Amino acid sequence: MKILDRVVQNKRNIILFLIGITIISSFSLFLIPNMSRGHDLAFHLSRISAIKDNLKLGIIGGFIYPNYLGDYGYGNPLFYPDLFLYIPAFLSFLGLSVITSYKIFLLVISFVSVLSMYICVEGINGNKKTAIISSIIYGFASYRLIDMFTRAALGETLAFAFAPLIIYGIYEIIYGNPKKYYVLVIGMSGLILSHLISTYLIGILLVIICLINIKRFFQEKKRIGYLCLAAGFTFLLTSFYLLPMIEQMLDGTFMFNSLDQTSKLLERSLPIWSIFIEFPSHILMENWIPTGLGLGFLFIIYYFVKKHKNLSSFTKTCFCLALIILLCSTNLFPWNLFQGILSPIQFPWRFYFVVILLLSIGSGLLFNESKIDLNKLFRPLFIIFLIPVLVVGILNFFEPNIKNVGDYEISFGEYMPVEANKGHILERGDVITSSNPLKHSFKRDELKLNINFTDNIGMNHLELPLLYYKGYKAILNGEVINAYKTSNGLVGIAIDNIDSGEVYVYYKGTKVQTISRLISFITSITLLLVGFIKKRGEVYEK
Repeated sequence: MKILDRVVQNKRNIILFLIGITIISSFSLFLIPNMSRGHDLAFHLSRISAIKDNLKLGIIGGFIYPNYLGDYGYGNPLFYPDLFLYIPAFLSFLGLSVITSYKIFLLVISFVSVLSMYICVEGINGNKKTAIISSIIYGFASYRLIDMFTRAALGETLAFAFAPLIIYGIYEIIYGNPKKYYVLVIGMSGLILSHLISTYLIGILLVIICLINIKRFFQEKKRIGYLCLAAGFTFLLTSFYLLPMIEQMLDGTFMFNSLDQTSKLLERSLPIWSIFIEFPSHILMENWIPTGLGLGFLFIIYYFVKKHKNLSSFTKTCFCLALIILLCSTNLFPWNLFQGILSPIQFPWRFYFVVILLLSIGSGLLFNESKIDLNKLFRPLFIIFLIPVLVVGILNFFEPNIKNVGDYEISFGEYMPVEANKGHILERGDVITSSNPLKHSFKRDELKLNINFTDNIGMNHLELPLLYYKGYKAILNGEVINAYKTSNGLVGIAIDNIDSGEVYVYYKGTKVQTISRLISFITSITLLLVGFIKKRGEVYEK
């Protein structure tokens, strides 16, 4: 019996094979004692460590990491979703090191990524063998591995786990059974809670796919209804993250949305020669550019061109969109015309994420529709896609090795109020300053300050050692007073004409945060109950 025939013989063999793909693609995790230093690794390890610290304090779902910036606090979770980071944080809470927990998490993400690709392709064409082929291509894709190791872009790495479900979901809504809209809900919700830039890219892709199929939507208007239903449930499920973020952005300006990235897109775009090379060109160039897609994809594109006449419209759509988007990552694309709408992606080579997604799915559909002997194709395809795995894995051994987390890392401080300055905060220290002289003392418990003051004169304002985010509450002598943002982006309070007293300041949160969590919770329970009842009904009918 051929290898591929044996793999698809039963579910157990399929799962074991996908685990094998996961282990092979991540082999350096097992061989490197600690962790090779990726570009964003310190930032993400800090996030995991911060969640672990919150768990020790009994805080689950905190909107601010309290121990950052000399205990001033940092509202990273308000803008960068950290729901899935509770997996490695909980492992670390149980006693594993943060790095070991992170490595286990990467393995879980890799497995879910190849599994979701298998579910997608097998769901679309019903062919287990082509689904396995697509999983190999997706799991071994060089850009996914570069994201995981060289860039340590954890959010985008997580996005790979949910993206195939999105394509499967939109396929069912447009071409298949629209009642499976829940697949799109799961995929989009997972993506939103993983990485917003990837969500932006996939959002553009979905709009294009829907526009291509707009005639079908008008012919079968019920499909529009299911698409709206999927969008609505996705928003409700993720509102616990989206609404508090929007609230903060409406309340003030932060570093990340005050930076102008438009002028950098053209200089960061890729030369056409770099698209398919296996070797990371950043080693030879001053500005870092990731490795190309790999020669395996060049073979697949060649095969598509050769067989395109006999393929389904959806398969052609996958390949044509992938090729167009691939060209958009290069300096051949007129970036000066589209810089405004595409500036949020920061780096043109982020398009690789979408290209690999579409080509991996398209490959399985291509091989299924062209009736190729997959047993003959299996070994050469496996070997050619193994090359980038070896290249990226071996390069990991030459990167510096990180043994511990170190100080809490905020990268460029993207989620600080634009008025704040990291250097000023660290120099200022854990002190309270006042506009007029007075005697005071305070005790700190994470983000809670208990302040006692005497000898206050006139109109006085205190600037506290807390980074400002909407949701802080202040109580002066038993009465609620306003906690506002100072010119330095810190929490300020007014104690005008009060000679002495006690002030209690803490992060209470906002009504929007409370209501949005309730909305997401009720939506989750509702969907689970509906799914359970529907499943029971199907069993009863049988």
